[in-house]
Amino acid sequence: MMNYSLIIPAFFNGQFLKVRIAGLTLIDRLFHEARKCGIQKVFVLCSNPELLKPLNNSVQFVNMIDELKRMPQKSSIILKCGYLPDELFFKSLLKSIDGKFSYMIPHYPSILVFKENNDTQKLKKLWGKNGFDSLCDELKNSPFSKVLDIENGNIYDTRSPERIPFVENQLFKGLIKDTEGFMSRHFGRKISIAISKRLVETSITPNQITLISVLIGLLGGFFMGVSRGLWQILGSLLFLTHSIMDGCDGEIARIKFSESRLGGLLDFWGDNVVHSAVFIAIAWEWWNRTQAFFPLLLAMFAVLGCLASAGMIYWKTMRFKNEKGPLYTHVSSFKEKNKLKAIADFLSRRDFIYLVVILSFFKHLDWFLICSALGTPAFLLVLLWLYAKESI
Repeated sequence: MMNYSLIIPAFFNGQFLKVRIAGLTLIDRLFHEARKCGIQKVFVLCSNPELLKPLNNSVQFVNMIDELKRMPQKSSIILKCGYLPDELFFKSLLKSIDGKFSYMIPHYPSILVFKENNDTQKLKKLWGKNGFDSLCDELKNSPFSKVLDIENGNIYDTRSPERIPFVENQLFKGLIKDTEGFMSRHFGRKISIAISKRLVETSITPNQITLISVLIGLLGGFFMGVSRGLWQILGSLLFLTHSIMDGCDGEIARIKFSESRLGGLLDFWGDNVVHSAVFIAIAWEWWNRTQAFFPLLLAMFAVLGCLASAGMIYWKTMRFKNEKGPLYTHVSSFKEKNKLKAIADFLSRRDFIYLVVILSFFKHLDWFLICSALGTPAFLLVLLWLYAKESI
């Protein structure tokens, strides 16, 4: 991939770079989006770099054309100050261009791609009040310029305070994964995103949210083990709260570009510890009520199947994964799609928690334990079969 730089002219409107969007300033968000998509450097053109430098120490603030001459890139993406392309737009743009031409994008007149053609002096136009538009006029008649349509992604106008809530809503909606279960997508995510919007401007970290979520889940398991009726209903509702809160840590980590391997491991293993605790709690209440050994045997199968499956997924898909992004996304790291992988992914989703809540109202969490004692070992067998087929 060719190296590109992102240039933002901000002589007369640098205040827009300080606007906060979902916990980050605009310049911070632009920097992280650009770097995530492979854009190597970010330059801000401004008359007084010292006033803006505290915003992001990794961004280069320049006020002279000679400084741009020294940059290694031969092509630049130039963005009007106050606009925010999302990740999908950046990736679509980079896939559609090469280093041979400049590009005009009619549907998004706030951005252009500039091929220097050994004439960096053309960038001097950016130092004027209408520099971006002047450079666009220059490119319209250039033999090195092309018109380009970008169909994926968006560029958001953040110059008006009234627009910020809409932009934040769109960014959070982009966090919802296509692979999520029906109830998670249409119920759980709406609640978790509403919570995340209120937490994103605080100092609470994704890992802290994960630990709080795990504690809530373990407390729910404790109440499920007390007795049937109101205690188990309360426990199941806390279990559901754990599941919803468990979405908040990933949402905040992704929206603030603070994902980490430690956070992914805490999230993954925290879920499986809570699930195991719920199996044990239901079995304990059942055993305490009937003195039968059978519930404890069911719990053993459920817990072993759960932890063995988690260990298998970790070993096959997460052990060496170091790139930015969610640590756990699918049960298999193979790119090829197949029905078995789709079934395993479906079975690994958390929509079953809503069934736990319903069964608690009917005093039949024992049914859930029976299903889990059969289902988790079966899921392990599906994983073993999937991984065996992939290794052939």
